[in-house]
Amino acid sequence: MAGFTPSGRYMMVGGHKGHLAIVDMKQISLIKEFQEVEYSGGGIPLY
Repeated sequence: MAGFTPSGRYMMVGGHKGHLAIVDMKQISLIKEFQEVEYSGGGIPLY
C-alpha cells in the first residue's frame, strides 16, 4: 500500500504486517516509521 499527499511531497507506505512509514519525497528522508499493533483493515487517506 502506498499513497501520496495532494502536493506529492509526502508518501506513506505500509506493509501487510502493519509496518508504516512516512517519507518526505523532496528531501528523500524518513519522517516517521512505526509498527501498527492492531489490524486497521485499510489505508489512511492523505488529504
